[in-house]
Amino acid sequence: MTSIMKNKLRSLLPYAIAVTLLLLVWEVLARTVNVSFIVPPLSEIFAVLFGLVFTAHFWTSIFLSLLRITMGFVIGVVLSLALAICAHFFKPLEYLLTPIVTVIRCTPVASFIMILWLLLSEAVIPSLIAVLIVFPVVWQSAHDAMHEPDKELLEMVEIYNFTPSKKLWYLTVPTMIKGVLPAIITASGLAWKSGIAAEIITYTKHSIGREIANAKFFLMGEELLAWTFVVVLLSFIVEILIKLLLRKAAKIWE
Repeated sequence: MTSIMKNKLRSLLPYAIAVTLLLLVWEVLARTVNVSFIVPPLSEIFAVLFGLVFTAHFWTSIFLSLLRITMGFVIGVVLSLALAICAHFFKPLEYLLTPIVTVIRCTPVASFIMILWLLLSEAVIPSLIAVLIVFPVVWQSAHDAMHEPDKELLEMVEIYNFTPSKKLWYLTVPTMIKGVLPAIITASGLAWKSGIAAEIITYTKHSIGREIANAKFFLMGEELLAWTFVVVLLSFIVEILIKLLLRKAAKIWE
């Protein structure tokens, strides 16, 4: 156990050194520029962050942003996997979805935000944007994975002449899950960033995005970077949690 811990610490050491160097560069730049609303010193950023942590508004904004974006992420993943399975067995649906996925992938996120803003309340837009960002990434990975099934599983299905339901359960779903896990992790980060962007543009009430927009409007560089640090930290935590959940789910499936 001790040797494992030492190896983990050694593997983390280069990253710790890199982060320390970046922080030093930032501090030197802040002292050189000496304009706090553009490049504030680290001490001022963390002082603002420390003050925010003890306010109810801080935690309310975080909770509601997480709720909105997580809902969109989950809906996007479930919808894309369900449609990928349906399209695998019903080719006309695949022909219909392929150009739609291409259009969604190629359209700028800001365009979707502005279009939805004309039609809907700003409270639901971050969730819908998360769905739109997640859908093409996960659907395409699931689609490609099911078109390249595991050869051993495919041979087993052919040898035992599985029924369509057993083929779905023992071939299609395991193949799709194996191929889609990296895409889900990638999509989680994209959903988080796009959801926050939607909150900033639409000025969503009780959200991290609104706080970032306020900090920008009033030239509060320390608060802007404090909230940005919160976004990065939450994105990192969410990604780790999703990785752990997916690994656990994969082990249970096996």
